[in-house]
Amino acid sequence: MAMASMRGLQMFITDVRNCQSKDQEMARVEKELNKIRMKFSYEKSLSSYEKKKYVWKLLYIHILGYQLDFGHREVLSLVGSHKYAEKQVGYMVAGCLLHENHEFLNLITKAIRLDIIGRSETYQCLALTMIGNIGGRDFAEALAPDVQKLVVSGSCRPLVRKKAILCLLHIYRKHPEVIQLDIWPDHIVNLLDERDYGVLLCVMTLLVALASNNPQQYYYCVSKCVRILERLLRSQSIPQDYTFYGIPSPWLQVKTMQALQLLPLLEDPSSVRLLLELLERVVIGTDITQSINKTNVMHAALFEAMELIMLIDTQQSLIPRCMVSLSKFVSLREPNLRCLGMRVLARLLSVADVRDNVCVYETDILFSLREEDRSIQKVSVDLLYEICDATNVKRIVEESWRYLCFSTAEFDVQESIATKAGLLAEKYATDCSWYVDVVLLLVEKGGALVPDDVWRGLIQCVAEHDDIQVYAATKAREYISKPMVHETMLKIAGSLLGDNSHLLARKPGYTPKEIFWALHDKFSNVRYGEHLEADLQQRAMGFFSLSQQDQNISNEEPKRQSDVLLQEAPVKSSRDSLPGVRYFDFLITSTARAPEVDLLGDLVAPRQNDPFQTGITKDPFSSMLAPAVQPTGNLIEWFNALCYKDTGILYEDPYVQIGIKAQYQGPRGEINFYLGNKQSETLTSVRAIILPQPHLRVEFPGAPPSIQAAEQIQVLLKVACLYAGRIAPLLDFSYMVSGMTVSVKLRIPIVISKFLQPATLSANDFFSAWRALVTAPNKLQEVIRGLQYSTVSEFSDKLNGLRIGVATGLEPNPNNLVAASSFHSETGGALLCMVRIETDPADKTQLRLTVASPNSRLALE
Repeated sequence: MAMASMRGLQMFITDVRNCQSKDQEMARVEKELNKIRMKFSYEKSLSSYEKKKYVWKLLYIHILGYQLDFGHREVLSLVGSHKYAEKQVGYMVAGCLLHENHEFLNLITKAIRLDIIGRSETYQCLALTMIGNIGGRDFAEALAPDVQKLVVSGSCRPLVRKKAILCLLHIYRKHPEVIQLDIWPDHIVNLLDERDYGVLLCVMTLLVALASNNPQQYYYCVSKCVRILERLLRSQSIPQDYTFYGIPSPWLQVKTMQALQLLPLLEDPSSVRLLLELLERVVIGTDITQSINKTNVMHAALFEAMELIMLIDTQQSLIPRCMVSLSKFVSLREPNLRCLGMRVLARLLSVADVRDNVCVYETDILFSLREEDRSIQKVSVDLLYEICDATNVKRIVEESWRYLCFSTAEFDVQESIATKAGLLAEKYATDCSWYVDVVLLLVEKGGALVPDDVWRGLIQCVAEHDDIQVYAATKAREYISKPMVHETMLKIAGSLLGDNSHLLARKPGYTPKEIFWALHDKFSNVRYGEHLEADLQQRAMGFFSLSQQDQNISNEEPKRQSDVLLQEAPVKSSRDSLPGVRYFDFLITSTARAPEVDLLGDLVAPRQNDPFQTGITKDPFSSMLAPAVQPTGNLIEWFNALCYKDTGILYEDPYVQIGIKAQYQGPRGEINFYLGNKQSETLTSVRAIILPQPHLRVEFPGAPPSIQAAEQIQVLLKVACLYAGRIAPLLDFSYMVSGMTVSVKLRIPIVISKFLQPATLSANDFFSAWRALVTAPNKLQEVIRGLQYSTVSEFSDKLNGLRIGVATGLEPNPNNLVAASSFHSETGGALLCMVRIETDPADKTQLRLTVASPNSRLALE
């Protein structure tokens, strides 16, 4: 009986659809499952109609997403039935409920094998369809021999053979080891004589899969593939069923040319001439028509024909014709054909000398770079890279730079443009100073998009050309004087100025002290000798030790790394927190009281202390004693948690616990410190001092001199934000217990997000404000990589935790989100701050963060 006449099934589906809530749906489904379970307990009394009806209900419940723990045996019994109506239902439901690792597959294997080796073609088709859909190694090993027999059998109808070939193809793709590959070259040669074009298309698809791994074994298939292509292109006895818009079986044409690209090249000159004549017929006979479907199939064959011509046309006799045919795609308005045509054109440029012919279309290719379609953008970049030489390098590189300045393209497109623009400038530059300008401009606009190989090439070029060293150092000095400097620019400036700043010593503003402070201003005020990061500690101590040695240090320049070493990219650490939020330098020192020594002297002190005149203590290791008291938890995790919430633990050790409870309103906040004594003895000499930052005004009375045993005291800190600032204030806390003095310095989580309030804007207000801010320093953008996998909703939750209100419904792309908040300060009032996060669906470990504000300092911080 047909499924449409099953009244009980129809009523059940209607009831589920009419449920007003998920709870109602679950209750209705559970009721039906209990009913079916009870019916199946009396299986012998069920009629064929009832079995099929209940199995259909189970399939519908499975499609809704509910787990089924019964009913599989009833489905398998339908598969083993001798009635077609029951067997059909059994196969359809089993194909949906079972998977390749399901425990019931072993129980159904025998029934499927009986259907395959049986004489019913209908049953064979049902069995082959299920094998192809499910697969599984044990399944494939048990049934692959029978499937192979059906493929080579001459007594089966074409319908069965087509399904058998496609089933064998599925098994080979998933488990190639279960196929007897050594017997298939001869079988494929015989199968290529098939006259049914449906079977022949399946055979050609199987040949493409088999030949992709071992093409030499299928050498004898080449001549037959050529004959098949000849029969198709000359329309020799092609049935009407396989003619599409007057084109004889275009899908078989495409598959045949794909197979010829994989198989060994022809050695017979007559066969080569025949194949070239056939390919020329395809190239000449293809044109753009009004019918989209006809145009698509014609150009699918055209592009495959051109790929084949590039492989076999050693004399390049057809290359000019291909060039003429492809040139019209560059200016074509239809985006799909233009993208495919430009892609084949770029491939043609790599195998034939047709660059001069393509350069005629340079303007059209540059115009395609501005398309919104990322596929066209990427192929345009590749094409520009292929046609570039010393005559047009400046025009192409400058256009690429303009594109980076104003483009909102995807990450990979912008990164490809930045990389290839830098490589082209290095490869074809006739003026080294122009090369310096190009790389610095790319780094300024592209930032993290510019790979290390590009700027390292600049450093090496400057080192090898004495005539541009002064110019390069001067430009580096100019760039680091700007308010916003990317990390990559700091690397370049550090290298160029470190090697060549002595050449600028006589120029005003270029003394060693001024260059040092210009670089130092871009770093946080941290004493790296006490930094938590071991690498920074080690480097700081190394520099300090060198500064104390009396021996002369050689001025000989070390040998530069080889080009192979320069190709190695640094490993980027993963970020567990929200990208774009600057987590502040976290300094903690917990030691027994000892004479305090500044490891770097005044090198990172305020500018009024001259670092080039102040002496440094001789013992560089006097403050590196083994810590006597260690915190009981992760300090960074505590700090990061308090950036998102206002209550929590700031610090805890075996003797004391410091908790925080904060409240912020506009530009002001109140932070209650809860200082708790965890021991049974009194803490004495308690001292708590706040070391503020210039952008904050604080009022703090300090802590009482002692804390009794098991006592908790409360100290109130009042803070007001004067303007946007990045560095959090420092709490210097110390106490004495059991004759030992413990000192700890902690960053207080008074970060910029504490003075934000979510802003609700309409779409018009948001986008008008967003478009009004065009470039830096009011709109800043950074690509962040090396993230842990995060969804857009997780980013949204983190932004909300930072008091940045996510604006729902404003961003049309579901992979992106926008947010807006108002920043409150006593001097500037309420300032709008907007954020946009763009994620890459293909790579969840990177994103692009854009921050915009009318106040440039707020955007920078």
